Amino acid sequence: MRTINLFINRVCVARCIIAAMWTRRRFIFKVFVLTISLLICLAIFLSKFVYPVPKPSDTEISRYQERNITLNSSSKGTPILLWWSSIYSTIVDDVKTFGSVQCRVTNNRTLRNNPDTKVFIFYGSHFEPYDLPLPRHKNHLWALIHEESPRNVYILNHENTITLFNFTSTFQRRSNYPITTQWLKCPDWLWETTFMISLEEKNRLRNTEGLAPILYVHSDCHTPSDRDSFVTMLQKYIRVDSYGVCLNNKKLPENLRFRGSMLAMESDEFLKFVGRYKFSIAIENAVCDDYITEKLWRPLRVGSVPIVFGSPSVRDFLPSNHSAILVQDFRSVAELALYVEYLDTHDEKYDMYLRFKKRKIRNNFLQDILQKRDWHASKDCKTSRTKHNSFIFGFEEFVCREMHELERYASQAGSKIGKKIASLLHYSCPEPKRFDKLGRYTVRDKEWLQEWTDARYEAIVMWNLYSNNRTVQPDVFVQMVKSEKEKNTKIFTN
Repeated sequence: MRTINLFINRVCVARCIIAAMWTRRRFIFKVFVLTISLLICLAIFLSKFVYPVPKPSDTEISRYQERNITLNSSSKGTPILLWWSSIYSTIVDDVKTFGSVQCRVTNNRTLRNNPDTKVFIFYGSHFEPYDLPLPRHKNHLWALIHEESPRNVYILNHENTITLFNFTSTFQRRSNYPITTQWLKCPDWLWETTFMISLEEKNRLRNTEGLAPILYVHSDCHTPSDRDSFVTMLQKYIRVDSYGVCLNNKKLPENLRFRGSMLAMESDEFLKFVGRYKFSIAIENAVCDDYITEKLWRPLRVGSVPIVFGSPSVRDFLPSNHSAILVQDFRSVAELALYVEYLDTHDEKYDMYLRFKKRKIRNNFLQDILQKRDWHASKDCKTSRTKHNSFIFGFEEFVCREMHELERYASQAGSKIGKKIASLLHYSCPEPKRFDKLGRYTVRDKEWLQEWTDARYEAIVMWNLYSNNRTVQPDVFVQMVKSEKEKNTKIFTN
């Protein structure tokens, strides 16, 4: 019995020792787990200093410091891009996918107060200062696209108007989505030779058919660039064949006449017709930095040396330094005429202006622009690998991506991001002038200057309406502008 009791006691002691040891191990295990957890938390905490969580950089944030908007990143629906003054002639309402982002593109104005409407897009030619989507909510972005010069919408040329917009797409390289090369629909146009005529054939046409050395085809007369006056002066020194309504002295072939449409000027027949001439007048309707149209690209395409006036910065976009004659390089129209006559009678010197057709683009700046743009504008482009067949669609993608990016930054950096972004660097032209007697564009033109100045009063009235969340009828707006002009005239007079 004693033996049995001793055995039982030893068993109990052993169990107590085992229990104590297990309790100690559990305690050590708990301490170990707790220590590991603390180390992990410490590592995560320290990583914020060694490897910070990605946030918008100062540079990235500064991109939006000019925008006067408060974004709401919690919207669940597909963001809406609403064409307020639409470029589309029909109803548009499509959900478009651009990589990892989506936007609903529409011109349905009934969606103006939809909570998913994020961006209002304005087409410049259809911009109506008395009909804006007001009141403008804090999360609304405004975007402007306008490929034309301010000639038909001078109000955009004033700060009160242009600063309303957060995104811009214009001919000026400083706009958010520049379309300076919009009229160069295919990059390969510059080196194609489809419509070129040999120099021997051009000389033959000059002698046998009596062609003038210079071609002028314009039916938009009396423009702010004063081009008709320049050509009139030029004709005193050298022959110019003028086929358009402006300064007409020759008739176009029946199949090339415009008849209310400019499509004839894009036909192969018209391109071959232009290619017969050694030189072509390429003067824009307005003098603005980076405003370059088909008037330059067409003669370059067909091998007719362009005589250029318009953008003071046009040299930046020429395929080579020896591919066009710039009016601004001459002291007078007489001097320019003498140079053209010299080239007309010296084949080797003339041919130097066409060498870029064989050597392709030697201008790295132009080449870089053409390689980076994500659109082309002709189904005939052979080498283009762009995403869009129109800069309109490219701009829609740009705005959609920018809007999504802004909302992402808003969720990380706070809801408020800056003020306005657009400025006169995005879209503006100096006041119009006219040519003096020597052919220099230096004289202030009172007629065009009056239109330019009147637009300033329109911009003032529009800003007052915008600030007070008002829209008015067109006739009321006209009267308000008239009153503003009279008020300023009295102040100036007194």
